[in-house]
Amino acid sequence: NLILESAEKVFLEKGYYPAKIEEIAQNAGIAKGTVYLYFKDKESIYISLIEKKLRELTEFINSVLKENTNSPDKLKKIYFLLCEYMDKTQKLHAFISIENMKTLMHIVTKMKKRIIPKVKKVIEISKLIEEGIKEGAFEDIDPILGALLFMSHLRLAMLLPLMEELYSFEFSIDKNSVNKKILDSFFHGICFKNSGDKKCSE
Repeated sequence: NLILESAEKVFLEKGYYPAKIEEIAQNAGIAKGTVYLYFKDKESIYISLIEKKLRELTEFINSVLKENTNSPDKLKKIYFLLCEYMDKTQKLHAFISIENMKTLMHIVTKMKKRIIPKVKKVIEISKLIEEGIKEGAFEDIDPILGALLFMSHLRLAMLLPLMEELYSFEFSIDKNSVNKKILDSFFHGICFKNSGDKKCSE
């Protein structure tokens, strides 16, 4: 855990490729050789860090799934608490930068037996979509597709700080309001129902 915490800091500060094992060890206050007792190379550190993040995410989702409340409220709780978590971890969105997305795809291809099962657990949000359909709260959508749509909205909220930084986007409303509008677009879409457009009003 100490090595992974150190690696996260180094990866976020320097990026995956420039980061060195020596820097991770130095930041952790241990010898370089000690790192190699636990990890074969930098790639194995990175994949273990991704696994750790996915494990934390699935544990959180599972705890919300067990709560005695309706499906929309559970989804809202997952959304806002994860937004808050990402905000507290500051530059965590750097893990899904263009550079690291390419890196991650390379790692997933090489080590998919370790990653894919954990990604599938995240998609257990589909259970909430299925519950919501039974409750009459959601339309009859494929639960997996509904879960992926939800995660894509959450990912947008995570990427906003990065997009703002890269492209100098300026939002006229505060971050919390932006997150609420993103979630609202998931639940209600972007059609204005009183617009007179038959397709929207339906």
